[in-house]
Formats: sequence, C-alpha cells, structure tokens
Amino acid sequence: MKKLLLTFSILFSICQMHAQVVSNKAYHDVSEEPNPFLITINSEIYFTTQDKETYDFPYYFLYKHDANGVLKFRKVVPVATQADKAFASLDNNLIVVGHNLICSAMMSTNFINKIDVNGNIIFNTTYSTSSQGFLLSDIPKAALQYSDSSYFTFTDSLLIKHSKTGQFISKTNLGLSEISSALLLSNGAILISAKHTGSYSLVILTTNGLISSTTAFPALLTKMVYYGTAQKIMGLGKDGKIYKLSPGFGLIGSSSFSNNAVVNDFVCQADTIYSIFSTSSVSSNYRMCDTSFTDISLSSTTTHSFNQNAICLINNKVNILATGTAGKNSINSADHTFASLSQLNKLASNNFQHDLTLLSLEADSIFSSSYTVSLPPTNSIVATAHLRAKIIVKNNSNSIINSFKLNSFSYPSIECGNFYFQEQFSNLNIPPGSTVSLITSGFAPKYLDLITPGSTVGLNYCFYLSLPNDETDKTVEDNEACNTFNFLVTSLKENASLEQFIHVAPNPFNSDLFIEADSEISVVSVYNTLGQVIKTQEGNDKKISLDNSDLQNGIYFLHIETEKGTVIKKVLKN
Repeated sequence: MKKLLLTFSILFSICQMHAQVVSNKAYHDVSEEPNPFLITINSEIYFTTQDKETYDFPYYFLYKHDANGVLKFRKVVPVATQADKAFASLDNNLIVVGHNLICSAMMSTNFINKIDVNGNIIFNTTYSTSSQGFLLSDIPKAALQYSDSSYFTFTDSLLIKHSKTGQFISKTNLGLSEISSALLLSNGAILISAKHTGSYSLVILTTNGLISSTTAFPALLTKMVYYGTAQKIMGLGKDGKIYKLSPGFGLIGSSSFSNNAVVNDFVCQADTIYSIFSTSSVSSNYRMCDTSFTDISLSSTTTHSFNQNAICLINNKVNILATGTAGKNSINSADHTFASLSQLNKLASNNFQHDLTLLSLEADSIFSSSYTVSLPPTNSIVATAHLRAKIIVKNNSNSIINSFKLNSFSYPSIECGNFYFQEQFSNLNIPPGSTVSLITSGFAPKYLDLITPGSTVGLNYCFYLSLPNDETDKTVEDNEACNTFNFLVTSLKENASLEQFIHVAPNPFNSDLFIEADSEISVVSVYNTLGQVIKTQEGNDKKISLDNSDLQNGIYFLHIETEKGTVIKKVLKN
C-alpha cells in the first residue's frame, strides 16, 4: 500500500510538472552573465548577473521574479562587482557575498550585501583577507548565517566572522585548503567540505572555529542541503555526482547516471531529487529521480544551444536558470549569453515564437585612431578600429518582429575590459518572411594592439542579434554574421580618437551632466541598460548640459552625436 501511494504521488507530481510548461522568459543583455544560483524567498525567485562589459564601475544586476516566472524587477547593485554566493537571511532578505576587483590595481576586497525584497540595499560592508593583491584563494567560497544572526564567510582556508550588520570581526586560518561549501548543523556546529592534510574531507567546526572532527570523503562538495524529514544531508560533488551522507557524515550512496552525466545543480523536495545536468552529447538535461537515484522522469532540451546552471522549486514548480549561445566571438571563442528563467519540466523550444536571422554584415563607414598610453617602462602607441555596420536581417518566424538588439564584443581592451557595442532597433514592423536593411547609428570599436601608424590591418568583426526582454530566439545558430574589414591606421596627428575629444563630467553624477566636444554636438540620447531611450536633447554648440535629476540611480549610456561622428559614453548615477 505504501508503494502504491508513493507511485500515485510521483505520477501526480509528474502530471503537475507537465501541466505547467510555459514559454521561456529570457532577458538578453550580452554584457551580463548569470551567476549559478537561484534563491527563493517568500515564493519569489532571485538571481544575479555580472557585468561583462567593463570594470569602470563596480556593479552586478539583481533580478526578481514571482512564482509564475514573471519579472518583477531588474536592478543594478552599484556597490559590488562579482557575486559569488547568495542565500536567504533569517529575516527573509537576500544576502549576497562576493568580491570587488579593481582591475587597474589588481586589488580585491570581499563584500557582504544585505538586500530587501524590493531590491534596496540594507547594508554593504567590505573587508580584506590579504594584502598581497588579487588572489583567487581570497574569494569567498562559502557563506552562512549563524543562529544569532551573525555571518560566517569562508575563503580557501580562512573562516571570517561578521556582525549582524556584516562588519568584519575576526578571521581564523583553519589549516584547511579548497573550502568549497558550508552548512549550519542543528546542534550549532558547522559542517565544511574541504581538503584536510591533502585529502578530501568533511570537517566539523565549533563556533569558535576549532576543528572537532574530520571524516574522509571521496569528493569536494560545492553544495550541501537537508532533505527528507530526518534532517538528512545530500551534497553536490565537484565531480558532478550527487552524494548522500550518513548521520556521521560518511558516504552512504552516490549517483551514477548513464552517459557519464555531470550534474550542474539539484534541489530536493520530500524524497524526490530534481537536477539539471549535461553529457558529452547533450548540454542541457533535466531529470527527476528518487533518493536512491532511480529515474522517475528524464528529458533533454530540443535546442542544444542551452546550458543550465541553477535550479529551484516554488509551489511544486521547477525553475531553471539557463544561458544560451547567441553567437560566438572570434576572439577566444567566447560565448555570448543571456539569463533565462523558465517555469517548466523541460526547456521546450517549440514554445519560442520569434526567429531572427542575420543574413549579412557590411561596412557603411570605417575609421581608425591611435593614441599613446603609459605601459611602463615606456609609453606605447595603441590603436582602435571603428566600424559603422550595415546589416540585413530576416524574420523567419510566423509573427511580426518590432525590435531587436545588435551586439558585438571585442576582447581585450586597453582599459582592462571588453570593447563592447550594442544598439537597439525599434518600431521595425518586420512581417514574417521579410528582410530589412539597417545601418548602425554608432561605431563598434575594436582594439588593434600595438600597431605602427600608417599600416593597414585586416580585422574580423562579428555581430549577432538578440530579442530584448521578450522571449528566446528559436534558432540562435543563425543570429551571427562576420566579415573582415581593412583599416588604415592613422597617425597620432591625423586622428587621436574622436572619443578623446568628448568629455563628460561628473561621472558618477547626481543630477546634472556636462558634455563638451571639439565639434558641434547635434543630439544627445540617454539609454538605460535595457537599450531603451530615456530622453534626448538637441544641441547646436560644443557644450551641452543635461538635467538628469529625474533618473533613478544606475547605469546609463550617452549616445553623443557630433559633426565628426557618434560616441557612446557609459555613466553612473548614484
């Protein structure tokens, strides 16, 4: 009878999951890369993404969705750079821990952010673990909140204690290495997965940071959770297996799925495990299994261009955070990604309605610039190429497409980040099966390295399409077009870069922005991070001022059009 009830419960659960398949909700911004965690608080879902464009201003993005996967807000958090871990606090707020990397100095500080359910920062505290510059071992690897509301964070070898408001209290070298996860036990002790004397181990710490016991274990665990009704513990190994722990924290079982499947993340509810994984042949899979690792339901996506990296459950619904390849940069073959939060039992590409194809890429106009930078022991001449692109786009879907974004990346730039271009085209009204020819309003830059002025260089540019805040493109493999263009590198006297002659101040700003150029400014447009035009202001002088007191705090892009061309400047309001 017990087995019959369990079978009925499983079948009911599967029916529920299949009944709740909905279309993917995708948020395309190529300068963002999602962090591999989903946090649930009061039946709402949170995740963060990193800014991949530049390190000029430290920030990450915070997304919030309701239980139905509907976006509630997308906010910039302009006080921290790299979010490494996140969890729900005891008072149901969001805790994000990570590190701030200042590229020019190669120095890193760690941080703790406490953020309320509306995306407002309750506190932001920073602390340093080393005076030796940027070390990967100093980045937070685990974090938790203790029962008295204080916080513990862990690097590779250190335990750092913080007050209820995140302030640094003390740090203790545990004599461990490669700390990868931590879990607060019911008796007040802390369970750590780390290396102890060179071996993978589960380590019990007292609240004073003293090691009370160690148990050998076959893998480092990147995640540990409670499951079932008896506070049993399960963990995800760095080897891609799910492990079950005994009451004494020894090994009692591990997953061994077919096709050498590597689990990316998992979550438990009662005696059912929901996981996302990949194999050598399929990059995106979803499965349900019981706690004996016997499959209940198994599915793979029909679009191979997805990678799933986090999963959570709310109200018996599965939510998956995925990234999709939307074109590849020829430099280092870097994938361009978007964050996709889905409420479904599998990623169903037949739910996608829109399908854009980038048929061709040509040059409308090009120019290059060179300038001097300080690269000790001597100054050096570097150059940048600028391309205004002419593209042809086809609507391969069965519905009208009104807008899309055109994107391009180039890595690296001398400013210690990516050269980045993005433009949104709106009010297009492209019928199904039709094509449209468009020209970018700005120039896509590309770093030329140390080039002798007067020489000609052939550069490969790649652009790709994305649908802004709508839904995933059905076939992303045809969203990209590349071409090679020849640039004559000008001398310093001929062209010292248009951007050098346009100055914006102050930056960051509170209200007014002042723009000055060496040629007449015709119009300035203010864009938000979604590519939407917030305001425009015409001018007929070399100087112009913008009153931005009505703007919310965050990142904006100024499109400054002059007689000599268009420059895009990134600014921060705080």
